[in-house]
Amino acid sequence: MRTRIRVRASVDDSAANYIPASPIVLPDGPWKQ
Repeated sequence: MRTRIRVRASVDDSAANYIPASPIVLPDGPWKQ
């Protein structure tokens, strides 16, 4: 369980760093309806 939480936190950090750059790289994505 501890390992799972640790891995999950690591993934969240990566996502937090990548997500803000997504709208900048792809401002007119299909999700922008």
